[in-house]
Amino acid sequence: LMTHFFFQGREEESNNKKETLKVITEICRTTAYSHLDDFRPTDKGFNIIFTGEKSIPHYTIAIDPRYWAKKFDLQYKGKQTQKALSDVFHKLIFIRIDEQGRYKIFKADDVGGLVKGNTIDEYFGKDEKAQQEARKLGVRYYKYMIMKLPGDS
Repeated sequence: LMTHFFFQGREEESNNKKETLKVITEICRTTAYSHLDDFRPTDKGFNIIFTGEKSIPHYTIAIDPRYWAKKFDLQYKGKQTQKALSDVFHKLIFIRIDEQGRYKIFKADDVGGLVKGNTIDEYFGKDEKAQQEARKLGVRYYKYMIMKLPGDS
């Protein structure tokens, strides 16, 4: 399987079949969290997130999968179960563009009770320093390019 992505043309070639690479640019409310906000390091499942993966500081983000599924017309297989919603995560790439035009890629692997709509909650880490940095960030608004990978929707 050979896959090529062309960001400018927004076109993808996969298995000799051309598909459109859907890209949305959106200003998103951005917040931050650390695991110390919700857990103690001795808790069972500490550092394990919604998709069952381990969170990675400044790479893992929490999103509202229902919002993004609707935005990209992603279909669930069956009910809106944890498995069906986590499938949404693996079809989307989030790229933040800061004020200086620098890009940063994030992996959506988590959800949060307060993460609704186009809010993106960035994971900062699991120690006290990370918790302080997350709180210092507060709420900011960044431009993101969100891409749906071609394939089954």
